[in-house]
Parts: sequence; structure tokens; C-alpha cells
Amino acid sequence: MLLVLWLVVFVVETPYGASTIEQYLQFIPVSGVRHDIFFYEHPGLRNPIEIDATIKQQVRIRIVEHLNELPVLRIHCVVAPLDSTHELVSAYLCRRKSTHDSDECIDPKTRNVIFGRVEFSANGNRSSGYTFSSRLPVKDELLDGFYFCKYHNRNGELISNFIEIQDAYYYHKRMVRRPVKQTEYLPPLSINDLPLSLECGQTQVSEELPSWADAAFPSPFMWSFCDVDSPDGIQSAGCMRRVRQTSTHVTNYFESYVSPNGTLVLYKRTTSAWKDMGLVCWSHLDSSAVYSTYFGGSSERPKLLTYDSNIPFVGSGITVLSPLTQRITVRIGPRTGLKLVTKYRSTPEYTTVKWTKDGRRIPPDFPGHSDYLLKFPDLIRREHSGTYNLLVENGNDQVNFQFIVSVVGPPEVIRAPPPLILVMEGENVTFSCQLDSFITESLEINGLPYQPNPTNFRTELRDQYPYLKDALIQPLQKNGHILTYSAYNLLFTPGSKVGPTHTVSLVGKNEYGLARVSTLVRVLRKIQILLMCFHYCLDDTCVCMLLLFT
Repeated sequence: MLLVLWLVVFVVETPYGASTIEQYLQFIPVSGVRHDIFFYEHPGLRNPIEIDATIKQQVRIRIVEHLNELPVLRIHCVVAPLDSTHELVSAYLCRRKSTHDSDECIDPKTRNVIFGRVEFSANGNRSSGYTFSSRLPVKDELLDGFYFCKYHNRNGELISNFIEIQDAYYYHKRMVRRPVKQTEYLPPLSINDLPLSLECGQTQVSEELPSWADAAFPSPFMWSFCDVDSPDGIQSAGCMRRVRQTSTHVTNYFESYVSPNGTLVLYKRTTSAWKDMGLVCWSHLDSSAVYSTYFGGSSERPKLLTYDSNIPFVGSGITVLSPLTQRITVRIGPRTGLKLVTKYRSTPEYTTVKWTKDGRRIPPDFPGHSDYLLKFPDLIRREHSGTYNLLVENGNDQVNFQFIVSVVGPPEVIRAPPPLILVMEGENVTFSCQLDSFITESLEINGLPYQPNPTNFRTELRDQYPYLKDALIQPLQKNGHILTYSAYNLLFTPGSKVGPTHTVSLVGKNEYGLARVSTLVRVLRKIQILLMCFHYCLDDTCVCMLLLFT
């Protein structure tokens, strides 16, 4: 007898136009766009500023100047291609004016994307997402705020990290509107007058600063000496005219400091040979204004400022002129220009000083310090937080100035989870991420916030996403800086091709912003093979037909 085997494979085809796999939202990187830059400053070398939604943490753009060209911002919120059954239902660009405000969100399909006078064009579609572009209206509009993308399709919601704009230029333009101050006439200066504070304009006028302003907020004011060589130059206009021709910076002759509101502090003379001059406070943002002018002599007989180095120091011990304890807050990032500043008088010949950080020597990356000031590195990092002390000693007299420095900023992503995790049906999933400096944490499943009450959350999750009705989503676990997500019972709904695939977003927040990391957990169906043999015989020949079902 002859036995013949036949194998028949039954394959169920997908109807035309239907998706062969469920498509979930994932931001994808845009070619040519940097993903390792979190701080931008305008004007700068990068124009336009291009950021895409795969950036792993909050980005800061600080506008400190307006030159000939307005800054161009492009926000690339591009997703992995979607077919017609999974395309974007909504594609919002959102703005939040502060971390405490509600969101204003606009979908380019419904209306033009305009926030106040900030208008974005939208280039893209519902299958691949959009690139939002704007020529930011510097000077005409306060640009402060947080911008982000929020997309939604039938399988959930996906949100990008914040892009924060700090519009220092807007506040600078208002600061330089302060009233000017009448010319002041100072007696001959000597070591006994130092440190000496001089005001720039009428600083008693209240000037609103942004909530993000810190101890290193840049000042729009500058101080210069004017070298005038004729009597008619001893006036405000003549001095300023000379400064425009040849500006002599104050640091040429004095160790000095300019506060954010423009106040000048003269500490001690440099080694440069002194020559009599005038002194003005001005700003390049308003060329017509001279906020303060200082000369010698009197209004009846004006003279140039003089400094007499032959006058000896009078007094003994240490005279304290600034608070012994100061709390300093500064934002993380580059170009801060932060300085710790003290004011005191003491006999130079018998005075010794020592700067320390947390009881130890100042770290070697600090660019310099003096008897009165400690200059921080250009790039401020979180490890620069600490307690700084300046010990001033003069014989048996000693004074300790203390600065408690806090470096703040939005949470940072130290270690992100993978963007995609594959899990077999019936298996569990657990993964974690490491965030720094967050105060509160939260968990979102397909954009749906996890609720403390598991029963209520499961009900809401089941109502919106029935294919997740059997999944057991665990509360977010926090262990120091580590956030851990776990889910069990990842089973396919009977009779449905839709499995418990879902997008997990872990979010850390503080008063300066947030860090959001998202991972797509894709659950794969187990392959089941069933063999059945149907046979029949004809004469001496039998045929066994194997049917393979998958």
C-alpha cells in the first residue's frame, strides 16, 4: 500500500484597505536635526532653531537680543507613517504660558495656529504629522511660554516634551524705559570710598521681571568712562558722544560688578594708570538715553572724576556692607554670568580672604575669584549647588560671608527607557527610567492619566480602550530617582486581532517644567499550530492530507 502525504496551508487574507497591524503613535527623528542640544540663545549661530519631538527632555530658548533677522523656530512633530484607518484624529500644537496655566491647543486642520501674535505655519498631514514653523515676533509680543505637540489617533495619545521660550529682550525693552537721573558730582575718590555703589537711572521705579528671572538675569545696561578733552565735554551729552566714539570699559580701571537692574559697584583699582574721566550708564537698546552721568566738582564748576591713590586707608577692622547670608537661585544652563558678590571695607595690607565650597577648595573649573567676587563657570550644572563661604580676616577680626546656591531647572532624563519593547502574549512587562530633580511623578497609558483608585482607572481604560480590559496596570513605583512601570496579564481579547499593545508615558514634574519619556509596549500574539490529517484510500493507495491552521 502506498501512502501519499499532502500539506495544505490555510491563510486568511486581509481585506483590501484594512490594516494588517494596529498602528500606534511614535515620534520619529528628523534627519539633520540635532537631538543633543537643550539650550539655545538668540542671536546665536543657529538660525533657524530646529527641534523635533524625539528630544528626550525640555528645551530652553532664551532671546536676549533682536538684530536684523527675527528668529525662526521649527518644531518637527513627525510620527511613524500611519494608514488611513489609523491616521491622526487630532494634531495639536499647544502653548502653556506658565507651568501653572492651562493649555491652549490648536489643530491646523480646524484653524490657523496663532497664539496672540505668534503665528505658526503647519506643513504635513494626518498620516505623518506636522512641522510647525514661526518667525517669532520679537519686541512686538511677549514670547514667554511652553510649546509642545499633542497628537491623538484611535489607539491613544502622544505628547512631546516642552520647548520653553524665555524672552529676556521683551523685559529689557521695558527696563530701558526707566527715567534718567540728573548728573551727579562726586568728590575725589579714594580707597576709603570703595566699595562704591552707583545707580543707573531712577531705579526706584518698579520694573516687572519674569518668573524665570534669577540671580544671573542679564542686565541691559552698560557703564563706560568717557575721555573728554574740552570743557564743553563735561556734560551728559558730550560724555555720551565720546563713549560712542571710543568706549572705555569700567573694568579697565576698577574691579567691578553690574547687577541685573544696572547698579554698578566699584571695588578696588586695577593697576592701570589713572586719568580723569567722566562716567555714564547707558544701553544699546536706547541710544538716545543717558541714564546716569557722574563727574567731579559741582554743578557750578563741573570737573572730571578724579581718584587720589595717595590717600591712605582710614579705619581698622572689617566693616560689613552686604548681608552675611544670601540665598542665590540660578537656572541650569550656559551663559549665566553668575557672580557671588560681597561688600566690605578692610585695611588691604592686613586683610586675607579664602573662598570655599562646602568646606573645601573652590573647584578648578571656576574661572576666577577675588577678594570680593566669585565668578561661576559659563555652563551652570546641578553639581554647582552648595554652600559657598568667603572668610575675611584682618588681624583678630574675621567675618564669614555665606552664599547658599541652588541650581534649579526642569527635570532631566538621566536614563531613558527604550522607545519600543516587544512582549509575547501572556508575559509581563517591567521597565524603568531615571529622572533627576522631579518633585512629582505620574503615569499615562495611551495618554490617559493613571488614577490612584485602580478600579476607577481600569473602568476608564476599558471604556476607552477595550483591548486593554484584561491588562493589570500597576501603580508607578518610585525608588529615589528611578521610576518603574509594570503590567501583567497582557492577553489578546478573545475573537479580536487587537492585542494589549499600549503607549506608556512616565512624567516627572517640578515648578520649572517637566520631563516626559514614552515607550511603546507592543504585545505579540503567540503562534498556535494545529495539524489535522484527513485521509482516504483508493485501491492500494492512501492519501493523508495535512491541514495546517495558524
